[in-house]
Amino acid sequence: MMLKSIFIITIAVICLGLIGLSPIVYAEEYAAGYIFDDDTPVSFNPGVKFGAEVQFSNNQIFPAGTFFSGAHTYPGTEAYTFTGNGIIFGDGSAISFVNSGTFGKNADFSAAPVKNGPDAGCITGVNTYDEGPMFSPEQCFRSA
Repeated sequence: MMLKSIFIITIAVICLGLIGLSPIVYAEEYAAGYIFDDDTPVSFNPGVKFGAEVQFSNNQIFPAGTFFSGAHTYPGTEAYTFTGNGIIFGDGSAISFVNSGTFGKNADFSAAPVKNGPDAGCITGVNTYDEGPMFSPEQCFRSA
């Protein structure tokens, strides 16, 4: 009886995910345009979700499972740490890094091409990626 219940729940979750009604619940969510106005980085729980163009404190560290929805530009005047496992960069939106970056395991850039350098949709320069990064099929890479 217990195995049957687990099977039914598993199938229900898979079906909801397939039709776009995923039961994913984020630990914390911040709306588009939210500004962290303190110069001190915030300690976020794993699985945090940020709307478009949230402005972060310098030296911010992002935990595992962070989801950046919407367009984001990460300015070159600040340093961020993206080494948490499974960080998702965008849901089909434009992501732009002014500086090179270091990214943790399974960083997901697959929703849209990332800009890191002078050309839209191109990663230029030196970035460090841990195991399993995912990129959009249209992503281009250029040497500095």
